[in-house]
Amino acid sequence: MYVLHVQTGRETAVANRLKEIGFKVFLPQAEQLYLRKKEWLTKTTVIFKGYVFVDMAYTAANYYKVIGIDNVIGLLKIGDMVAPINAVEESYIKLLAQPALISLINIDFDDDNNAFICDDGQKFLQNRLKKINKHKRTAVFEFEIGGNIHDITLSIKIKQAANN
Repeated sequence: MYVLHVQTGRETAVANRLKEIGFKVFLPQAEQLYLRKKEWLTKTTVIFKGYVFVDMAYTAANYYKVIGIDNVIGLLKIGDMVAPINAVEESYIKLLAQPALISLINIDFDDDNNAFICDDGQKFLQNRLKKINKHKRTAVFEFEIGGNIHDITLSIKIKQAANN
């Protein structure tokens, strides 16, 4: 799996175009909470802004196909070379791109106020959890992509009513 660097805000258009020409594409998205006029609303947003993940063989023909798509800046380099992401990174991208993850991350707290993820489909995020902001209803998760650490912020739903 390779990582395309694309213009921020154009990830969905690039992903759709890649699918049209026959590539298998992963574009992790999630529901994000935002406050508007004292009401919490949700919208779906891209998790890794500026990136689209494509499963392809790295050939000259494929390179020129993807690089020729509008809003594609280039392929992400690992060191000085274009290289696929490693198997662990790829597995996380595939999990994050599942439609079930788009929903809010369900978090609860034990008696010692330690956070844990409740839903089985989201438990793979547990060891990536860095911090929680209960007031903003967000959690920061750490991921390594192509040798670089990325902190992504996802919206959460806190199970215990006392912690809202």
